Amino acid sequence: MRRLAAQLLEAEDVAFLEALKGVGLLGELDADELLRIASEADAPDTDARWVELLEAYYQINDEARSAARQKADSYFIQRLGEPATAASLVDRLSAAQPKLGGISLERIGGAEGPLVLRAGEHFCAVLDENEERMDTDEIDLSTLTQTGEVPMVTVRGLVRSTNVLLERQGHRERLISLRGDETREVYVR
Repeated sequence: MRRLAAQLLEAEDVAFLEALKGVGLLGELDADELLRIASEADAPDTDARWVELLEAYYQINDEARSAARQKADSYFIQRLGEPATAASLVDRLSAAQPKLGGISLERIGGAEGPLVLRAGEHFCAVLDENEERMDTDEIDLSTLTQTGEVPMVTVRGLVRSTNVLLERQGHRERLISLRGDETREVYVR
């Protein structure tokens, strides 16, 4: 079975999957499952093929098993062009990190205040797109609002804030970015 799957995959694909298994991910990846996901991944680009392998592994027809796999590895994916609000992304991150006891997106200090992620008594500011690009605090969000621009958050900013909350609650695990492709961002624990 593994030999057949290896014929469908490049050596680097097998090494990628073995590396993930080696750090405790892909717990249900046995020979049959390897063959199944290998037959579903056919992108010519390595990064895209790796994301296809992960999607095939985590998104199976059995909803309960799919959810269990995603929860076990804190799997989180966002596709370019997939409609998502900040609140829906936070809900998905919260489901991927149940140890935080729920994450909520709030504004502190009124309508002009910064967006924060809150988990229990802990909170962390979520940088907007412009602050993240500039990596400074020199942008006044009220100016952007006055000019008609809507402050936005990025998946990366939400993940970064989630990791801060994990640290503040004393959890050792963090969400890390795997090599995505041009249309998908992938995170696991």
